[in-house]
Amino acid sequence: MGVEVKVPTLGESVTEATVAKWFKAAGDAVARDEALLELETDKVTVEVNAPVAGALKSISAQEGAEVQVGALLGIIEEGAAGAAAPAPKAEKPAAQPEMKAAVSAYNADGVNKTAYRVDNPDANALLYAGGYVRTLDTPDAVEAYKSYSKGEPEINFTVGFRQEGFVSYANLGGGPLGDQVRTYQSLPSGEGEYERPDYLRAHPDLNVLLWQTGHTSKVYSLAAWNKVASK
Repeated sequence: MGVEVKVPTLGESVTEATVAKWFKAAGDAVARDEALLELETDKVTVEVNAPVAGALKSISAQEGAEVQVGALLGIIEEGAAGAAAPAPKAEKPAAQPEMKAAVSAYNADGVNKTAYRVDNPDANALLYAGGYVRTLDTPDAVEAYKSYSKGEPEINFTVGFRQEGFVSYANLGGGPLGDQVRTYQSLPSGEGEYERPDYLRAHPDLNVLLWQTGHTSKVYSLAAWNKVASK
């Protein structure tokens, strides 16, 4: 049989309260003397605790309801197992001091930003991880970035042309990746266009082929980078 949870005595001349907040939901597990809800009056705020351990079977007075002393608030099924409380959310880590230092140095007056990224691969990786720059400029920066990422990140870094003599798109079109080459050619290019980078992210073999032959200086995915690094 369920154990009733009622509005307790609230103090001299106080007969009514407002249900301010429930700390538990119907079905939750409760421990004896654990706070179930909070009541507010004109004079005091009162916590109502569980008289027994079990599961909160039902709630009779919702938040905002006006209740009289002795009114039914809810019912606990004594000894029953309820739902465990959810694990607390992990707090977002504070900004890394190293990243703050990298951002300050990168934005300092007179700094050549490209040179700074090339000469400071660890800072380049930090800036990229924090979303302050869109490019990892050297293989060392890529390696540094891996320590700040989990899984397979979408990366876009410049490694310089590895041109092996002039190879036209027409000649590339006759190879095993010809269909991909022709699709890539048909996509719009230019500043602000993202279709080509997105296509290369999805087709790492084509990305490597175009990088090898000098048609792009960027590798857009970790899968493509692993192929480039092995060559």
